[in-house]
Parts: sequence; structure tokens; C-alpha cells
Amino acid sequence: AVWYFYRMKVRYRASSDDFVKGLLSIIENDLPSAMKYLHSAATNDTSNIMAYTLLGDILRQNGEIEKAKRIHISLLSRAFITSEQKARVYKSLALDAFAENNFQKSLEYANQILSLKPDMWTYEFAAEILEKLERWNEAYEMLSKTGDNKEILALYKVEIGKNIVEDNPHKARVIFKDALKIYPDCLPAMMEIGYAYAS
Repeated sequence: AVWYFYRMKVRYRASSDDFVKGLLSIIENDLPSAMKYLHSAATNDTSNIMAYTLLGDILRQNGEIEKAKRIHISLLSRAFITSEQKARVYKSLALDAFAENNFQKSLEYANQILSLKPDMWTYEFAAEILEKLERWNEAYEMLSKTGDNKEILALYKVEIGKNIVEDNPHKARVIFKDALKIYPDCLPAMMEIGYAYAS
């Protein structure tokens, strides 16, 4: 029993040391070393969710998206994973899907994060995905929750107005003017107002 306890203690310490070395390697942008240390940390302590998560993230950055997805998806079935860890894994999965241009799937993962642990990054990322999908009203609502990025919010309003300008020029002008209330220097809104009057 003493031998087993000592052995586990040594393995845990080795895992902890390798994890810290892996983090330092990421900071220093030495991804090959980071992969080596994180793999060692995960092997020595299979409960280290973050080591596996970061390992998958590096694989995605190296273009190995399928491997990254397999690692990240496998983490969700862990019985001991906390809601905070799960939110972090969903973040990685959202980025995996985004890297594949699978924006709908990426949005699904982003919504999972928002249901677990909403944060500024996820609202902005979800808005970016909705922008790719040209779902401007939803993108505007999502980004509005951050209370920031006035210039982008104004541009979303411009896109909303452009979608209706042919059918309802008056309502479109109102939306373009709303964009200028959000960000007075929004040149696209000024131009679209002129086009709306011309039509």
C-alpha cells in the first residue's frame, strides 16, 4: 500500500510538472514541446481534462482537425468532468467545427457553452458565426449582450436594412439611421440611406 501510494504520488507530481512545462511551451510558442509535455501529463494523470483539451487545440492548429475532434468529443463522456471543464471542451469543439467551416455545428457548440457558462468570448464568437451564416438579426442580438463593439453592431444594422430595402425603403432608412445612432461615423449606413432615398 505504501509503495502504491508513493508511486501514485510520483506519477501525479510528474504529471503536474509536465503540465506546467506544457503551458510554458505554449506561451513560448514552442508547440512541438508543448505537445510532448501535455501528452506526458495526460498519460500520467488521465483525469487531467485540460491537458487533453490543450493537446487537441494544438492538433487543430497543426491542421489535424479530425484528431482534435476525437480527443475533444471523448472528454465529454468522462463521468468526473465538471460543468466548467465541459464548457471549455465545448469551446474547443466550436473552434474545431469553425476551422472546418461547419458554422452550424460550431454555433451549436457555442450555444452549449452559453447554457453552461456564458462569457464575453462566446457571445462575440457566436456573433461571428451568425455573421458567417448571414443571420444578421441574431448576430446583432448576440453581440448586443456584450455591450461593446459599437462599430460592428452598426454594420449588422446596415445588413439588416439592406435585406429589406427593396421591399420597404422607408423601414430600411429607419434601420440605417438606427445604425448611425449606435455609431455616428458608420459610413456604410450613410451611403445606404442615400441609396434608399434614390430607390
